[in-house]
Amino acid sequence: MDLVSATRLGIDEHRYRSVRWFKNEKTGKWSRFEPWMSTIVDVDTGQILGIVDGRDSRGVGAWLKARPATWLAGIQTVGIDPSVAFRKALREHLPDAAVSVDHFHMVQLANDMLTTVRQRVSREQNGRRGLKTDKAWAHRQMLLRGYDTLSEAGKQRLDDVFATDDPTQELVAAWGVKEALRLLLSSTNPASVQDRRAFFERQVTAAGMKETDRLMATVTK
Repeated sequence: MDLVSATRLGIDEHRYRSVRWFKNEKTGKWSRFEPWMSTIVDVDTGQILGIVDGRDSRGVGAWLKARPATWLAGIQTVGIDPSVAFRKALREHLPDAAVSVDHFHMVQLANDMLTTVRQRVSREQNGRRGLKTDKAWAHRQMLLRGYDTLSEAGKQRLDDVFATDDPTQELVAAWGVKEALRLLLSSTNPASVQDRRAFFERQVTAAGMKETDRLMATVTK
């Protein structure tokens, strides 16, 4: 494997069987076991270079540590999902490699942030979870769609959600951050990347919420 001159790696986690429970015969307590493994591939060829147990930094870190220094020096970029464990292993063993997170997972992070804000706003304003009579809840899936994919009627319904079910304007601020990140991810040239990143950062600053700040920290770390 070390003879493969890879320059771009991909690391992903997989659960290869269902969750299992095991009973400790001495204590009588049950323990949950999730059988995860992490796969390292050559992005350019699709060749699997390694498979390690678990999805923490130890397995991937040990695999990287076992590679020759000359092989590690040839790695330019590594694609991962938003995993703190994978980032830790890369900081230790591939500190000079660029790390990229795929578009799907980045958008998912933004959508999760927006959902968290929607739920918090509902609890704070209504003292309960959202109901189907609440427009923000009824149109929760529409909030997660890209604005450019909505019909004119959909855009009107979105405006109606913000006008009637967002008294603090936190929901529209979080939605704006989500859309700014989508815009950034759609960039195809360095000039637009810089401009759109600056716009994304301004949206986060204007929102001023812990949820949007956390998304910013995850995206830019």
